[in-house]
Amino acid sequence: MNRNMKVHTSYYLLAALIITLGISTLTILHAEVIIDTPLQIFEEHRDWVQAADFSPDNKHIVTASEDGTIRLWECDTGECIDTLRSAGTHFTDVHYSPNGNNIVAATWKGIAIIWDMTDFEADTIMLSGHTNIARSAQFSSNGSQVITGSDDWTVRIWETGNGECIQTIEGHEDTVSCVSFSSDSQKLITSSWDGIVRIWDAKTYEYLDGVEFEGYKWRLTCVDMDPFRNYIAIASGSPTPSIINLETRECIFLEGHTGGIHSIQFSPDSHQVLTASFDHTAKIWSRHTGELLATIQAHDKQVFCARFDKTGTKVVTTSADKTAKIWEIPTLTPSVFVEKEPEEKPVEKWVKELVEELAIEAVDKA
Repeated sequence: MNRNMKVHTSYYLLAALIITLGISTLTILHAEVIIDTPLQIFEEHRDWVQAADFSPDNKHIVTASEDGTIRLWECDTGECIDTLRSAGTHFTDVHYSPNGNNIVAATWKGIAIIWDMTDFEADTIMLSGHTNIARSAQFSSNGSQVITGSDDWTVRIWETGNGECIQTIEGHEDTVSCVSFSSDSQKLITSSWDGIVRIWDAKTYEYLDGVEFEGYKWRLTCVDMDPFRNYIAIASGSPTPSIINLETRECIFLEGHTGGIHSIQFSPDSHQVLTASFDHTAKIWSRHTGELLATIQAHDKQVFCARFDKTGTKVVTTSADKTAKIWEIPTLTPSVFVEKEPEEKPVEKWVKELVEELAIEAVDKA
């Protein structure tokens, strides 16, 4: 049993003791975990690294940079396996297809490019149609389609196999900063500098729902829908991102960053939210309470992207310091809150003091 597991186990033992003895209200505070030692550092890019993604088998990452290259890396060794280029353009986003056979990257030229990862000599598929910068590009859950968002205020849907644009969606009134399919590919989720998150039907392309903060002055930079399609997480130029319950509209604000947020993502199990900030850090939060669970002291400059691997146990970050890094994420335990208020007896008072001392000691060791 490792040290983290020992500390987390002590929380549960203490909580059980409190409940069993009927001790009055006590909060066992979670100690924020600081993660400051990366597993790997990837350093061959010559300009800002805007985005990265794990392969479905978690063995590789792909990075997209403003130096005009896409690089493929071995996670275990840190070796750069291949470099992909597109003349005269910067890259803004990159994603693997669900089966790992393709990647799609968005560019400053307004074009998104699909590469065949099983044959680097194969022709690329160019998704041409946007009239301004392509900010975001992502595959559907079965990989048959790609969605892109652009500074031309539009969202486009493309066929992966032949690059045909099958739909252009209008409705936003400024740059479309982030786009994605829901986990079942039945909905499209888009965010914009116009301050609105929009949800669309992925078959009819009809507008279904939206989230707008009245009087909100920040440009929205990123949005993600959780794997179970009950919540969305929203990032913006504000240092305080948010989680919204789509049914109740309850909103949880995540307070702890000191700079604007560039990316946001739910963990694969939906229990956590990952953010990347201009304050040089990435942070992990409880989706249930908004509690800050961990801070990744990631880079010397702005962090543009932070993404979980498919197990939720590793994170890749990218930065203006021209690097990407992989981090191992320990088991993160939220605080335990006990609300019972019985009459206190002398022996219970003594036990309460002991438990409080043990709780403080456990937090100090975390």
